[in-house]
Amino acid sequence: MKKNSLILLPKNCIKYSLASIASIFTIIIVERSKEKCITNFSRITARVHRYERGCIFIARRTKQAPNILSIGNFLSRKFSTTISSKDIQSKNDTALEQSGLNNINNRKSDTLQEEPSNSSNSLDIIKFINFIKHGNDNDAKLFLSTQNYCTTIDDTLEFKNTLIQHLESSDKELFDKANSILNDQFIQGSLKYNLRKSDPQVFNLYNEISHERISEPYLDLFCVYFLSIIISRNFELSLPKHDVLEVPISNINREHLEKFINLLKKGDVEGAKTFLYANNYATTIHDTLEFSNSLRYHLNSNHELYNISDRFLKEYLKNSLIPTGNLQESIKFIQDYNQYSLMYYIKKSNPQQVLYIFKDLLQKEDFIFSDESKLAIFCAYIKSNENDLALNFFISNISSSQKFSLSKFTKNIQPLLKELEYNKAQEILRRHYIQQLSPNTKEFTNYITKIFSSKTKTTTTSALNLYEKLCDLGISLNSITYGAFIMGFLSHDRYTEAEFIYNDMIKRGQKPTRVIYSGMLDGFARRRGNENNKKINEIWQQMLSDNIQPDEIAYCAMIETNFRKGNIHKAIELFQQMSSDQNIKLNDVVYNRMIDGLLLNERVNEAVIIYDQMKKQNIFPNIITYNILINKLFDKKQEQHAMAILQDMQQFNIKPNVTTLTTLLKRQFQNRDINGVQKILNMFDSLKIQPNEQTYGTLISGLLNNFNDLTGAEFAFNEMIYKRGLFPNVQIYTNMIQGYVNHGKFQLAEQLYSDLLQNHFPTTATFNILIAGYSRANNLDKAIQYYHEMIRLGIRPTTSTYKILINGYFTSKNMFGASQIYDDMINANFIPTDPDLKKFCQTIAHWRSRQSNINQVLKS
Repeated sequence: MKKNSLILLPKNCIKYSLASIASIFTIIIVERSKEKCITNFSRITARVHRYERGCIFIARRTKQAPNILSIGNFLSRKFSTTISSKDIQSKNDTALEQSGLNNINNRKSDTLQEEPSNSSNSLDIIKFINFIKHGNDNDAKLFLSTQNYCTTIDDTLEFKNTLIQHLESSDKELFDKANSILNDQFIQGSLKYNLRKSDPQVFNLYNEISHERISEPYLDLFCVYFLSIIISRNFELSLPKHDVLEVPISNINREHLEKFINLLKKGDVEGAKTFLYANNYATTIHDTLEFSNSLRYHLNSNHELYNISDRFLKEYLKNSLIPTGNLQESIKFIQDYNQYSLMYYIKKSNPQQVLYIFKDLLQKEDFIFSDESKLAIFCAYIKSNENDLALNFFISNISSSQKFSLSKFTKNIQPLLKELEYNKAQEILRRHYIQQLSPNTKEFTNYITKIFSSKTKTTTTSALNLYEKLCDLGISLNSITYGAFIMGFLSHDRYTEAEFIYNDMIKRGQKPTRVIYSGMLDGFARRRGNENNKKINEIWQQMLSDNIQPDEIAYCAMIETNFRKGNIHKAIELFQQMSSDQNIKLNDVVYNRMIDGLLLNERVNEAVIIYDQMKKQNIFPNIITYNILINKLFDKKQEQHAMAILQDMQQFNIKPNVTTLTTLLKRQFQNRDINGVQKILNMFDSLKIQPNEQTYGTLISGLLNNFNDLTGAEFAFNEMIYKRGLFPNVQIYTNMIQGYVNHGKFQLAEQLYSDLLQNHFPTTATFNILIAGYSRANNLDKAIQYYHEMIRLGIRPTTSTYKILINGYFTSKNMFGASQIYDDMINANFIPTDPDLKKFCQTIAHWRSRQSNINQVLKS
């Protein structure tokens, strides 16, 4: 049997899918936890898939999946081990297409077994059994590798048969252990040789993951998975994200290690040097460390002999590279060797060796650790669960550097640590920096504010995690820190989180300050709903019971809340209390709230009185004041007052903004004054004011509803998107859909509805327009389709929805369809109050009664 003959899986095992590879694994790993293996396999394959975008396994390219039973026992049967030219050209088999095996002329040597192997030596079998009996599994594996046993399927089976002959029937446990080692050896040996022959990108990917030192029982599955990649390659992997950390496959022969050790034991220094030179060992720092590392495993617990050999190798390399013995070059070499050793062993996941070297180097006063060496030492402490020592080393040796960057540091340690180790390191650093931030300081408050200044989806999650971390660390926060969190969440309209921290603050014995009370009232005043009004009143009463005098922010929040509830007298009473408070100076914000609230409740005259009072107090109205007045006065048909306000605006030299012009544009549409509309539109250009979303909404709605101008509305809609870069809101989409429906352009209406779904959530009005349009067009099937879509999306049908559908069925003389809608309405607990809908329901009830009587007559 030739040494290093190419290992290939039999041809009927080529078409592996990921599932079938997992099936093989569960059979060849005896008495091992399947669930854990598959869990870890998922983790490994998830990492691989980051590099394998578009990876397609052979099973996806074949019409018929492989038979699990026929593949699963492939180690227990003999196969034809030669791939002939006929096999290569077989229509049903997939050819190997990896870069290292694409030369068909060389296929003759690519066999599992090129010549019959010799019978296994009895002495070797006994030696192998003794290794296992004494628990020396590593030695058993090295023995198989050294003697070239179990490198093919036939060879493995032959070795097993010989093994059985040397074992008693009672040695089942020993045989199971040996059988497991043989299976491991075959799979790993197959992988090692094929990796050398395969696409270099596969080899790099193996290096990238194998530095994690995959432990039993996952190593075999890891190997099988990579074998499957090699034999199924007809795609390109992307380049690995990190540099190759190590060469995981060593070709150092065990016999060579033994020979080298014997030479040192005899004191034959020159013989040892000649041996290294002849076999091309220890030519670089990396090669020397590879040889030294192999010796360490080979010598096992003989530390004294290992240390002697390690020093010898280092000295041998130094003399080879610096034959002149130059002192400066020698010192530099020793520095480089030691620095490289630290990084080498951490990449080999050997933290004990890293820390051993580190402690030894600490004895040398002139030794300066490089940045890479410091990374290795920190990671070694993390891997050894020496968390406190890791943090101390980080503080004293890494973060103290002027050039230190935390982001670069965490990025550099990630490839050196496993996922759980990296997460632990991050947590240690995070805790350290949280403690260093000194909560309850101005700097820390600014840090919280900076978090909330970001308007991303993860902002509030990050802030809440920070708060919980502070609490977990037992750090006592003051009112300023609590306030920063509360105001931050309210600025993002996250009322639940704000209320949680507010309640948690009180629970922890910290009383809210005036700033926190006012912030909570102002924030919750923006929220709608009866429950919210209740919460605002609770906060207000608690504020008063704590003898905290409200400021203008708290007063304004309560005034707005009462106006919204229709409690006009209470709102005015609060305004009078605030006016009499010597500590509060009324400003334009306070007056704007009053004017807005009064106009909301149809109190036009009082609003104008407050406006006049504002001017008498020398508090000059701003553009917000004028926009509130103009908009609400036009809505209330108070044109005379509105025109007076416009004159005041001109007198105080207040220039209109986009809200002002949009309000005036809406008024011109209501008056159906096309010249007035054009005049306002021209003002946008003359005043260099950019129209916004509300402007286009007003323009589109006005053109459709007041002038039935679909072409003009389409032009405005397209200009809004393609010229201004603005995004239509759901109301604009709905108006355009109505325009298309009214003009019978249902296909365009449906296209626009699809666009709406990509950006917004449709409203009741959206569905009612579509349902009504299709009902008028006598297409009740489409109308019902949108009715069901409406219910599916959780939007409750309204009176208009039920009326449109029932009337549509009445028109088409389909009483059964109308009766079904009636049942839907009853099942939804919808009680009709609209007179027309009530009549529809009565009609359906009478029809059902008649149908019941007819059915009874027919039965009798």
